[in-house]
Amino acid sequence: MATQYGHGMTEVTPKLHMIGLIVESMEASLEFYRHLGLASPERLSNHHVQFPASDVTLFLDDDPVEWDPQFAEMPFGSLVEFFLGSEATVRAKAEQMAARGFEPVRPPYITKYGMCFAMFEDPDGNRILLSGNAAGD
Repeated sequence: MATQYGHGMTEVTPKLHMIGLIVESMEASLEFYRHLGLASPERLSNHHVQFPASDVTLFLDDDPVEWDPQFAEMPFGSLVEFFLGSEATVRAKAEQMAARGFEPVRPPYITKYGMCFAMFEDPDGNRILLSGNAAGD
């Protein structure tokens, strides 16, 4: 989408295209994200891979304690969310990840907004949120 300004100038609205994670170990990170269920990535070089794209939403939140009281104990930073659709799917994926040795930071729980969340950290400490609609929603 473009906005027309005076003197013939047009400003283009940027479209969020990618979220990048800088990783210490490519192999450890690939193992984590493959077990999470992402499709095999496209390896563009030995040091850069890209997973197939999908629509992405960028959100900012300056009071995450509102939806998760335990954020009072967590540092500010990034949170990458993967929507899995349902509470059952979130619980199953969290169990599957734990069975592979990826212990959750927060096991599945229901928020006051009717969502089921589970949180993990990838090998580099990036916070990964799995979400789905709670049963009955």
